[in-house]
Amino acid sequence: MKGESQAAKTSFVKSLFQRPYVVTIQGQDVLNLQGFQYGHHTALILDNLVDWSLILRFRALLQSNVDMHRLGESATGIYSYQVFLWATPVCITLDADVDSGPYEASEWLQANVYLDVLPSGTKCFLEGERPRIPMAALPAFQ
Repeated sequence: MKGESQAAKTSFVKSLFQRPYVVTIQGQDVLNLQGFQYGHHTALILDNLVDWSLILRFRALLQSNVDMHRLGESATGIYSYQVFLWATPVCITLDADVDSGPYEASEWLQANVYLDVLPSGTKCFLEGERPRIPMAALPAFQ
């Protein structure tokens, strides 16, 4: 989903799944999915993509095929782990100012990524007062 900053894109996409696994990308070169648990997480959300190169680099993994994929490899292989994404929905959020040129130039991206673009000024929530969450109700981070 592509749209303006602060349009609640991530909150909207998270609301579509019971137990999504969210990875904030923000220009990372490596895709860290160590915490993803196949069968437990109901979707993979790649949040705040700033360019398309990461998607193209990990396209075999992100197609959610029946293959086991090895990530986190070091020269010795000691830090590697395996990821299985068979039939797992993968959603990406990106801001409106992310260059669409690589998407438009890539036949693979156009064939495998549905780009939902929010109209300018659109938000994924109703305007108005949003209640604060009490500190005691915040989720526990691991």
